[in-house]
Amino acid sequence: MTEQRGELTAEFFRGLVDHLSDLVIVIDGRGGVRYSSDAGILAPAGTAGATDRSDPAGTASSFFDLIHPDDRRLVDEAIDAALRAPGPTIPVEMRAAGRSGWRTLELVAGNLLDDPDVHGVLVAVRDLSRRHRLADEEGTERLRALLDAAGDLTLLTDAQQTIRYASTVSRRILGVDAHHLVGQPLSSVVHLESQAVLADAWDRLLRAPDDRVACDLEVTRADGTPGILAAHLTNFLSDPAVAGVAVAARDVTDVRRAESLLEEFGQQFEHSPHGLARLDDGGRFHEVNQTLRALTGRDETALAQITLADIVHPADVEVVRDFLRAPDDTAPVDVRLLRPDGQEIWSRLTATMVRQTQTGQRLLSVQVDDINDHRRLEETLRERNAALAYRATHDGLTGLPNRQLFIDRVGHALDRSLRHHTTVAVLFCDLDHFKVINDTFGHAVGDQLLMTIAEEMGHAVRPGDTISRFGGDEFVVLAEDLEGPDDAGVLAGRLLSVMTQPLVVEGRQVDMTMSIGVAVATGLEDPAALIASADTAMYRA
Repeated sequence: MTEQRGELTAEFFRGLVDHLSDLVIVIDGRGGVRYSSDAGILAPAGTAGATDRSDPAGTASSFFDLIHPDDRRLVDEAIDAALRAPGPTIPVEMRAAGRSGWRTLELVAGNLLDDPDVHGVLVAVRDLSRRHRLADEEGTERLRALLDAAGDLTLLTDAQQTIRYASTVSRRILGVDAHHLVGQPLSSVVHLESQAVLADAWDRLLRAPDDRVACDLEVTRADGTPGILAAHLTNFLSDPAVAGVAVAARDVTDVRRAESLLEEFGQQFEHSPHGLARLDDGGRFHEVNQTLRALTGRDETALAQITLADIVHPADVEVVRDFLRAPDDTAPVDVRLLRPDGQEIWSRLTATMVRQTQTGQRLLSVQVDDINDHRRLEETLRERNAALAYRATHDGLTGLPNRQLFIDRVGHALDRSLRHHTTVAVLFCDLDHFKVINDTFGHAVGDQLLMTIAEEMGHAVRPGDTISRFGGDEFVVLAEDLEGPDDAGVLAGRLLSVMTQPLVVEGRQVDMTMSIGVAVATGLEDPAALIASADTAMYRA
C-alpha cells in the first residue's frame, strides 16, 4: 500500500512538473540527462510545441541547442558550478531561440546529488520574455510620459524623414496634436525659408553616424504665427532599438527675438551718428561707439583706461563731475573735449542712469554730440547781434553813445540823483565853424577831426561821465554825482581847454573853438527837457 502511494506520489509530481510553465531538467553526476519536463516554451518554428517525455535526453539536448551562442558559456558555467557544490547557483539570464525570435530565460541549477530520491542536479528554466516585454512596455510608457511632460518637442523619424513618433508637446509648441504629425514628413513642420537648413543638417547627420547636429529651424504654428525651434538631430539609424533619427526641439522664439533685438541695438549703438558711451559711477568708460572714438581721437583700449573727466578741458572738469553725480537730475551740459593733439571740441552731454540686469551694476548711458560748429555759429551770431546792438546805440564814426543811448542814460542818472540827492548836469557842445573845415579840407579831414576831438574830450571828462555825439558837430556830455552847479562849470572849462590846444589832422594844424551850454537838473525835468535846456544855453553862450 505504501509503495502504491509512493508511485502515485511520483506520478502526481511528474504531472505537476509537466504542467508548469518552467522547464525542469535533472542531470546526473556525470552530466547525463535523467529527466526533462515539457519544453513547449521553446519549441522552434515548425514543431508542435510539446516534446516526447520518453526521450528526456533528446528534449534537454534540443533545449541546449537553442541557447544563444553568446550565452552558452554562462549556462555551462552555472551547471558546472552546481555539479561541484551543493545548493542552488546564482540565477543566470540567457537567450534561447523561440517561435518568434530570441526569448529571454532565467536558469537556476541546484545540486541534489546527495538526495536519494533525486540524485542529480536540478536545472530550472523560466521564461522571462513576458516579464521583460511588460517591463519594456512599462519603460516605454514611462519614457513617453516623461517626454510628454518635458518642455521640449521630441520627434522620431525614419531614414526618409517620415515622423514615426511625436510627443504631445507638439500641441503647445506647434498647435498640432501629436497623432496628426505621425506619418508626415519632417519638412512639413518647417517653414519654407528653413528647408535648406534642414536639408543641410540632414546631410551632415547621415554622413556622420551616431553624431549630433544642431540648427535653428523656423516654423509656422497652426494659428499662422511664426516660431523658431532650436533643434538637435541625433542619428540612431544603426541602433536596432531605435532605428531612426531623434529630433529634440526647444521653442526659442522669444530668446532669438531678444537676441536679435540685442544685436540690432548693438549695431545701432555702434553705428549711431551720435557719440555714445556707457560709464560707471566714476565716469570710467565701459563701452564706446565708433562716433565717440572718432570724436575723442582715441581707440577703445585707450578710453577704457581713463574717465570722462580726463578728456575734458580743465575748466569743465567740475561741470562733468556734477553731471556724473546726478545725471537724471541734470540738464544737458556743454563741455570742451580735448583730443590728444590738444584740439578742443565743444560737445553736449546728455545722460541717463541704467542698470545692467545680469550684474546689477549701475551704468551711465551718455550721449555726446559734437556742437563745435553750432557753438561757432552761436558765437558768430552773438558777435553779430552785439555789433548790431552796438551800432544801434553808438555813433558809427566816433564810437560814442548816440542820442538814443544818451537819453536812456540821462533818465537813469536823474532817477539815481533823486534817490541819492546828487546833482546831474548836461553839457551841450557845438563846434564853431565846422562847416568851413569840411568845405575847405574835405569830409575826410572833417571826419578825422571829429574823431580827434571825441578822443580829447574823453580825456577831459571824469570817469563815469558819458560823451555822446548827436550828429554833425554836436557833442553832449552827461555828468552825474556832482556836488553842485559849480562842478558843472569846472567840467565845461576843461572841455573848452581841449580847443585851446593845437589840433593836427593829417599833418595839418586846425584851430577850432567850441560853444558849450550847461543845464543843471532841478529834479523835475525829464531827459529830453534837460537836454533841450542845455541846447538853449549853448545858443545863448
